[in-house]
Amino acid sequence: MMTLSGVGRFVRDPELKPVNDTNVCEFSLAVNEYRKVGGERKKFAHFFDCVIWDKAAEVIAQYCNKGDMIEIRATPRQDKWQDSEGRNRSRVVFRVDEFSFLPRATTSEPEAPQEDGEDPEF
Repeated sequence: MMTLSGVGRFVRDPELKPVNDTNVCEFSLAVNEYRKVGGERKKFAHFFDCVIWDKAAEVIAQYCNKGDMIEIRATPRQDKWQDSEGRNRSRVVFRVDEFSFLPRATTSEPEAPQEDGEDPEF
C-alpha cells in the first residue's frame, strides 16, 4: 500500500466520534500548490479528507483547531457505500498513520514558497 506525507492546514475543527469501543477523528486538510500559469505564479488549494483512530484520534481532537497546520504520513483508502437512493458512491480518504504538530503562527504567515519553489504537499 502506498504511504504519502505532507503538510496541510485544518479546514475546520476535527470531529471526534465514538465507534464501537474506540474513537475516530475525521478532519479535512487544505494543501496549497504554487505553479506558473501564463507566466504568473498562481496558488491552487487542494482539500483532502483524513481519518485517524484510537488514542491518536483523541489527541488530534483535543489539540487541533481550524487553521492549525499539521504534518501527516497517511495511506489513501477508498471508501465505498450505497446512498439512500441505491447509487454506488466512493471517496478517497487518507488514513493517518503518523502526525507531527507544527508551531502555531503568532502573526499572519507569509505565502513565500520554499526553496524549491513549492509548498509542501502530498
